[in-house]
Amino acid sequence: MSGRVAAEPDRSDNAVASEVSHDDAHTVDPAQMGGVPCIRGLRIPAATVVGMLADGMSHAEILAALPDLEPEDITEALRFAADALRERAGRSFLDPLSRHS
Repeated sequence: MSGRVAAEPDRSDNAVASEVSHDDAHTVDPAQMGGVPCIRGLRIPAATVVGMLADGMSHAEILAALPDLEPEDITEALRFAADALRERAGRSFLDPLSRHS
């Protein structure tokens, strides 16, 4: 998996309502969960998994609470959140690996 997440669909009036954006780890579908980025097309938002981690849940607790998840999904949810923050900030200095390029 590349770890990169496809951009969210255009939310403008000209956007195609059925546009679906996805990669191996995440899906953004306006017809599912209001277009919230979900894990592998499941109705589990990436933000839910990140929030569970932030609340102190262990990987094992998250997997028990959300049995459709695979262990890699937790890492991919964190990667999605990090990519979203980098994109929002628009600054490469937020990526520590970019300093060594």
